[in-house]
Amino acid sequence: MITISKTRFLKVFGLIFEAYVNRQGLFAKHTADTSGPQKTFCPSKVEKGSREHLYWLALVALSDRRTNSIHLYKNFATMYDQDQTLFVQGLQPSLEKATELFRAYQIALPVKDIGLFL
Repeated sequence: MITISKTRFLKVFGLIFEAYVNRQGLFAKHTADTSGPQKTFCPSKVEKGSREHLYWLALVALSDRRTNSIHLYKNFATMYDQDQTLFVQGLQPSLEKATELFRAYQIALPVKDIGLFL
């Protein structure tokens, strides 16, 4: 049986959280604002913080479980810049077209899960 000291746990993770908030130690160089793939690989045709950007992030997050996040965000950004078929709000492409896009941009997602985008 594993026993965890709540006091020790709160102290250790409290120090980590404090370093994150104050951008100290490792967090002085690498933060979600500088190193996160969702920031690094934002599509060039979208304004950060816009409605389109939030829509794009939501769609990418739907599939962020089978592919390395760096490749996933990079490939989704490339797809957005070259073919916005999946990103036009209200447009419903066929499953065949969506599957073709995922394969073309090397986004690993089971065909049944691609249906989430339709």
